[in-house]
Amino acid sequence: MSTTLVPGLTFPSRSGGAGSTSRSALPTGGHLLLITDDLVSPADFLLSGAVNMFFKEHKTGRVVVVSSLDEAHWKAVSQKLGLSLAPHLASNAFELLDPSKFLGSSPDTQGTLRRLYDEVHQRILRTADASTTPQLLIIDDISILEWISTEPTAVIRFIRAVRHITTSSSTGVIIRYHSTLPTNPTPVLQHLMETCHHHVSVKSLTSGRSGAVSGEVAGPVLEDINFTARPRAEALHYRVDASGFKFFDRGTGGGVL
Repeated sequence: MSTTLVPGLTFPSRSGGAGSTSRSALPTGGHLLLITDDLVSPADFLLSGAVNMFFKEHKTGRVVVVSSLDEAHWKAVSQKLGLSLAPHLASNAFELLDPSKFLGSSPDTQGTLRRLYDEVHQRILRTADASTTPQLLIIDDISILEWISTEPTAVIRFIRAVRHITTSSSTGVIIRYHSTLPTNPTPVLQHLMETCHHHVSVKSLTSGRSGAVSGEVAGPVLEDINFTARPRAEALHYRVDASGFKFFDRGTGGGVL
């Protein structure tokens, strides 16, 4: 697997001080990576790839995942990518939180989001040295919370509260949003696009999915000099198969980067 989650995308390293050129493949220090996708080309492979990359980079640390996908799914995909999640699950270094489990007997939006926030807060700040322990929070996918809530402002407040604890604990954040109307973003998606440090868009091909190409990955150029990103005009094609995922330039016939 590549040394970066997406070719050309890196973040400031935890260990890098002022003026340091050290880079990280994953968000650190409270930075937020937003991943949007669609139903035809889901970004599951990037989320699992981030988990694998984290544990290969850090001997100690914690990954907390908010997801409706069960443990068997995460274990199976990670195994394909060459990592066994079993020891990380056993040590609580990898923890899954299913948002549906926090639904009450009545449609209490505020109560559900508060219970979910409390669970995330408890896990992110569990250690006394949270600021020095590598941690990654993955929320997959945030649009599920929109289905729970009829008020976008409640979900936005939840995101802000989570961002507060991840910033104070230097925890990197990855949020995936299923975008069904990319030209007309919801208030929650608009908030994420305005506040994230980087946005990676996973899209299906206009010509449809094929055996050689699963979809396209692109990211806008950012003005922040602390981040590097691949311009949307240089969007990559990718292929997901039984052995994992691979990126290649458009028109190269699958030449792997």
